[in-house]
Amino acid sequence: MYRQRFGLTGHPLPKNVQGKTFFDKSPGFKKLERAFRQLIADPGLGVLTADAGVGKTAALRHLCAQLPKPDYLVLYLCAAVGPFDFYRALALELGLRPAHRRAELWASLKKSLLHLVDERSIAPILWRDICACNSTPRWPCASCITSTSSRSIAKPSAP
Repeated sequence: MYRQRFGLTGHPLPKNVQGKTFFDKSPGFKKLERAFRQLIADPGLGVLTADAGVGKTAALRHLCAQLPKPDYLVLYLCAAVGPFDFYRALALELGLRPAHRRAELWASLKKSLLHLVDERSIAPILWRDICACNSTPRWPCASCITSTSSRSIAKPSAP
């Protein structure tokens, strides 16, 4: 019944599926993978948009799972409200006790992120899933995420 409704010629997933499965041969996924690899090589801010239910979250989870564990820390955030709550959620993901004042909160976030990058050589990947939050896209200032003072917190400084 559902195959006719959605125009499927077969079952979407076989009943004997074992382990992690993800179809990564589609042209759309290949394009996303190239963009993801580019962002890994040259850190910045990426925005992925598509219709609901097409697999944005599954594709990003698949790509993030392929990253080497000691070199990257994926921080999955589903902060459904404004920038201050986004910062608080980020602090919790990093294991920090969120401050109640924005300046203190940002200072502790900056210190923690710089520690990850400079001393532990771990590149943080901030991932905010807006669709999973069922919220409107209200990002904090992109320059606050990608840059602190005069250098990027997403890219380790040269020794």
